[in-house]
Amino acid sequence: MVFNRRPKIFKGIPTYSHRMIMRLPEIEEPIEIKEFIRNTRRSMGPRGGIHADSLAVWTMTSNKLPKFLWNAWKGQLKQHGIKWQTFLKILGRHTNDFVKWALYDKMGWDEVISRVCSTIEKYTQIRVSGKYL
Repeated sequence: MVFNRRPKIFKGIPTYSHRMIMRLPEIEEPIEIKEFIRNTRRSMGPRGGIHADSLAVWTMTSNKLPKFLWNAWKGQLKQHGIKWQTFLKILGRHTNDFVKWALYDKMGWDEVISRVCSTIEKYTQIRVSGKYL
């Protein structure tokens, strides 16, 4: 079976791992977390650029976004050998995507999640082959 790299439909995202399909549940856009990130960034003032944007998404928000995603997907992720620390590493590769989504409305939630799922798929394939991110 071949996995479409960019699924157009987002009803349970298929991710493949060692011939096993991991179907991640659809997650509605967390508007309250998005607003929290925006308010956090505003409170930091206009300086800081991308560094401050990144802090607003991750550090200053007590990892609300990763916790939200982990709570939705942890059952499936754990079954495929993805632990919390690895999940954070995967999400960290998408900091710019989260910044574009939360702070600048330059990327939709579905696109961000599609990209994250693509990275999860790649990670599970690499993990099975013995190489790590």
